[in-house]
Amino acid sequence: MINVLVVEDEPPIQCMICKTISGMDQEFSVRYTAFNGIQARRILEAEEVDVVFTDIMMIGGDGITLLQYLHEYRPEIQTVVLSGYERFEYAKQAYKNGVTDYLLKPVNKSELRDILEVLKRQYHQRMRNRRQECFKELLDGIKLPQKSRIYDELLASSWYLLLIRVLGRGGAKGGLNPETRKSLESGLIKMFGNEEAVFQTSDGAGEYVVAVRDSIPDMEAKALELLNVMGQSDGVIAMAGLPEPVRAQDFRQHLLELRIQIMTESIYGKSCYSCGGGGGEPPNRTTWE
Repeated sequence: MINVLVVEDEPPIQCMICKTISGMDQEFSVRYTAFNGIQARRILEAEEVDVVFTDIMMIGGDGITLLQYLHEYRPEIQTVVLSGYERFEYAKQAYKNGVTDYLLKPVNKSELRDILEVLKRQYHQRMRNRRQECFKELLDGIKLPQKSRIYDELLASSWYLLLIRVLGRGGAKGGLNPETRKSLESGLIKMFGNEEAVFQTSDGAGEYVVAVRDSIPDMEAKALELLNVMGQSDGVIAMAGLPEPVRAQDFRQHLLELRIQIMTESIYGKSCYSCGGGGGEPPNRTTWE
């Protein structure tokens, strides 16, 4: 759910904007409203907000000052300026403060719908990037922050953990070149979906670590399919996977187990697959149990 704050000092206009956003796309939740920039800052300091719609000229804290605050201290929040025709110059000035877009009042529903689509795409891309950052921090053993929506989401689920070994194409030390990484990520998204998987390139040469939410059915079959398809064209030479989903807090220890699985051909957990060095026909065998 995308949390929205609407900052507008005219109650009828504020109510109309809130109802229109909520009715237009159920993925947006207008959870917060404010009548000026001061009220808005109090909300921003206490709550998790993803998108701010703000008027420019308001008594008790104007929109430009609010935008400057957002640009300096909360740049991850997407902002849309609400402006009357006679204040169009203020809207243009707002672009200097990282504004996503602007809407002229009275709000045109077609323009609002287009802006919501842009906001939604940017939000999902940002969340995907943040999930991967958090995933890497968990793998690196970095202490979890006390308050983070993304961490809460990761910790609330159990995950299948996969380690993919890729044939190096960039020299003796291997490693993932951009073409290989793009191909892998495209295949993973197609297989598991954008919101169900998080993945990152490991610090180890030619390794790719993937976490897949436990709600994915037939995980073993999907992993084998991924290996068979990508082993032919993308240089995937081995894949190790845990037989049961694990907690995010335990990613680091299980990644070490998966590395041992690949090195010793499934001594640990009997869940290693190998396609024999890339380019050849992957063997039709599995020891995932």
